[in-house]
Amino acid sequence: MSNLFNTINIGLKGLQAQKKSLDTTSHNISNANTEGYSRQRAVHSTTDPYTVPGVGMPEGAGQVGTGVEIEEINRIKDQFLEGQIWEKKQSQSYWNKRSDGISRIENILNEPSDNNLSAGFDRFWQSLQDLSNNPEDSAVRSTVKERANTLIDAFHSIEDQLSAYKRSLNGDVNTTVNEINSLGKRIADLNEQIAHIKGAGKNPNDLMDTRDKLIEELNQKVNVRTREDDRGNINISIGGMGFVTGDKSNDLTVEDNPDSDYKNEDIIKFEELDEKADIKSGELAALMDLRGRDGKGIIADKKAELDSIAKTFANEFNKVHKAGFDLNKNPGEEFFVSDAGDISASSINLNSVIDNDISKIAAGAPEFKADVVATIDNGDVTGVNDTFTVEGNDLVNSSGEVVATTSDNGLTWEGNGQGVLDNSLEFSFNQKVDSGDIVIDNTAADKIQGTATFTANDLELGNYAIDSANNELEDSGGNVIATDSNNNGVYENSDGEVVLTLDNSPNTDLNLSIGDTEVGNGANALNLSDVIKSDDLDFNDDNKKEATVMGKYESVISSLGVQGQRASQMVENQDTLVNQLENKRQSISGVSIDEEMANMIKYQQAYSASAKVISNANRMMDSLMGILR
Repeated sequence: MSNLFNTINIGLKGLQAQKKSLDTTSHNISNANTEGYSRQRAVHSTTDPYTVPGVGMPEGAGQVGTGVEIEEINRIKDQFLEGQIWEKKQSQSYWNKRSDGISRIENILNEPSDNNLSAGFDRFWQSLQDLSNNPEDSAVRSTVKERANTLIDAFHSIEDQLSAYKRSLNGDVNTTVNEINSLGKRIADLNEQIAHIKGAGKNPNDLMDTRDKLIEELNQKVNVRTREDDRGNINISIGGMGFVTGDKSNDLTVEDNPDSDYKNEDIIKFEELDEKADIKSGELAALMDLRGRDGKGIIADKKAELDSIAKTFANEFNKVHKAGFDLNKNPGEEFFVSDAGDISASSINLNSVIDNDISKIAAGAPEFKADVVATIDNGDVTGVNDTFTVEGNDLVNSSGEVVATTSDNGLTWEGNGQGVLDNSLEFSFNQKVDSGDIVIDNTAADKIQGTATFTANDLELGNYAIDSANNELEDSGGNVIATDSNNNGVYENSDGEVVLTLDNSPNTDLNLSIGDTEVGNGANALNLSDVIKSDDLDFNDDNKKEATVMGKYESVISSLGVQGQRASQMVENQDTLVNQLENKRQSISGVSIDEEMANMIKYQQAYSASAKVISNANRMMDSLMGILR
């Protein structure tokens, strides 16, 4: 009888085990399309046999088995592969967010387009060219003013849009931090539930899947490291600082940057520790790299480069404008101004004096002349009495013959034996004579004379003189108005402003004149337009001539394009890696309907067989009871 009851018990255990296996299979099939679900498996094992070896063990051959039981229901998971996916998704999220941000900045710069900074410079340049041909035309002058305001508006528009996007990114940083804190709390709650269930000897597979999915989501937002303890908790750190420990989370908090220069660059700290968080990867890091951290970031860099372009261009333009004269024969004033210290992309504006009176545009270039005498360094000019014309680096006689050349833009000249000049003749000026005429008269006290040009700022029309002994600039009345304290040809007034610049400090007295014969001819308008095309601008204040205004701006666009291209390539690379790893994970942890259907048939057949065991044991018992009756 006892053996028959044992048989029934074995059959019952078989029914229970196959039923639980069928339940597990059904659970797998139901969650075949559930994101983050890992396939589960019921692990079968034999129960302890009868009987245990000992003194009272019945005689007979061997031990008799007592059936089957479900040892555990585990989930099929490759934790090493899971770690790889988390790592690659973290990088994928960083580059996705960075690529999107760079694309947004490229749209703000709007290149190439008809309504951007490049177009603004081109139209301003064209208006100045028109002004050089029609310097007294009020319509042309109005166009210059309007094109200047359009250029200013382009600077302001880019600056405003970049600042607005920076504010938006700073808001996104706050939102992302809140999402990270929410994920941390939910993971801590799951840790508590999982540790409690594991303590009872069970596997909370679905809860662990949910926790892994949250950790994967958290990993995409910020650089995290995970470690599982012996109670089943997963402890999480961010940049080496604890974020989730067991059932507790250490929230991140966002604070305003105390440095006013770094507006909209909020700082992220750990709330409990008051320590700055080390954010290196994930969406949050990309947002901060785009927005800027302590003044360093893509937007911060682009704003600084635009400020440099605005400042350098405006300062050079002002310098040339002040060297010209307006329609009233007054020296030009500053064309571009700022109400906030140095000129920048956000503060550049048109001088209100010019905005209200277009006659103040200094389109005319006066004739700057300094009579200089050459020193004969070699040879002589015996019998020479003629006027020669400077054409570039050549000195040409009336017959069109090149009789001398210069290799230093008019400081030193060497005869070549043509015409009346001896090939041994060498003479040099203290200032560059690179235009006009050179007069050679062997009968004069000063045998070789020429006219040099100079640069003047805020000097009125008239005659001036240089006292070389005292390095002083005097007006026509003999009053000292500026001095060359460094003996380098740069004369500053009592306010420290440079009013006159020569090539060198003269070794003899000079007579200078600023004539009005060319005022109104538009020559300075041409000089102003040349500022836009000049490749001698110093954008970094390091005394290195770099590029034209447009060349510098194009380098800003180009560098952003390179950054965008790299980000796009990294996105493509990371997408490929993540797809490969997820396919591998799916092959291990994913639910195969075909496999589960096969398992269902297998467990169903085993269930039926166990039922037959019980049925047969019951019939045997009925037969035995019939004999006894």
